[in-house]
Order: sequence, then structure tokens, then C-alpha cells
Amino acid sequence: MAALPVPVPVLAMAALLLLGCRGPGAAGQRRKEMVLSEKVNQLMEWASKRSVIRMNGDKFRRLVKAPPRNYSVIVMFTALQPHRQCVVCKQADEEYQILANSWRYSSAFTNKIFFAMVDFDEGSDVFQMLQNYIHGSSQAQFVAETHIVLLFNGGVTLGMVLLHEAATSDMDVGKRKIMCIAGIGLVVLFFSWLLSVFRSKYHGYPYSFLMS
Repeated sequence: MAALPVPVPVLAMAALLLLGCRGPGAAGQRRKEMVLSEKVNQLMEWASKRSVIRMNGDKFRRLVKAPPRNYSVIVMFTALQPHRQCVVCKQADEEYQILANSWRYSSAFTNKIFFAMVDFDEGSDVFQMLQNYIHGSSQAQFVAETHIVLLFNGGVTLGMVLLHEAATSDMDVGKRKIMCIAGIGLVVLFFSWLLSVFRSKYHGYPYSFLMS
């Protein structure tokens, strides 16, 4: 039996339907790739000028929180303005700058990892945003909160290790002094954050250190 010819209008309609089904998905993918390319190019431009990218609330939400993202951003939250009187923040910033510079000017540098900083006076809304990761009650705990507390404890532990090495190592005095300062900075900073989390969960807890 001979096949009946398909009318041209039917073929045209089928082609339009096929394009209609594929068009939005392809356009959405192209849009996603374009946005991602713009974000990476922007970060690379900033990283070429300074190893630690300073972010405010808008930059943090757009480049760190919002998809698409095929890169990681290491962010230090600090308070460097003189009226904050955070001496440890200054010391931690110096160590962070050294770490970021080591990565930026190493042969392993790629556009997959960036170092950034959010100062409280430039992005207080970001600090408020991060409070959503800490449950306000001692009767519950978010999954993210578990990792945050683990990170803080790890920072305190690393600081203690550096202090021990500074006291017992046979390295020259200059390096031991740097290790000692870095160790003190880590212990003070992360222990202060731990107390801050504890105070936010156990209301009425009277003690704090550096941060309320």
C-alpha cells in the first residue's frame, strides 16, 4: 500500500511545534550560561586588582548566594572599622590577605575559587541574613548550624595547634612569633563566635567575648 503524502501545512505545523518545545529550554540554558559567564568575568576582573574581593549585601547575594554558580567563594566576615575596636579582626585580616595572595599568584590559580570579605559596616544585612542559619532556640538545630559550629571548633583547634607549635618548634623566632599571633587570633575570633552562637540560643546567658 502506497504511503499517503503529508500535506505541507501539517509539516509546517509540526516543525513549529518542535521549535516551540525546544526553544524556551535552549534559550533558558543560553541565558544561564550568559549570566554565569558575566559573574565569573566580574569576579576575575576584581581578583586581578585585589586578591580579596570586598563585598556588600548586593554583591554577596548576586555572586555568592544566587545561582547559577560553578565556582566557590571563601568569605571572611569581619569588622575592620576603627570604631569597632576589633584588634583580632585586624590580625585575622592580615593572615587572610596572605592566604589569598598565595592563592592568587600561585600557578594553581583558577576561576573556580575566589577569596572575598564582608565588613560589618559595608554589609550588615549579610550578617543579619546569616542568622537564618542559626536556630534561635536551644531545643532545635539546623543542619547548616551543625557545620558552622563544627567550623568554629575547628578554628579554635587550629589556633591551639599553632600556639603549641610556636612554643615547642625549633624554627627561628620570627616564624614562631607569626605562628603565635595567628594562633591567638584564631582562638580569640572563633571562640568569640562560638559564644555568640551560644548566647543566641540560650537567651539570658550573661557572658560574651568581643561579639555580643
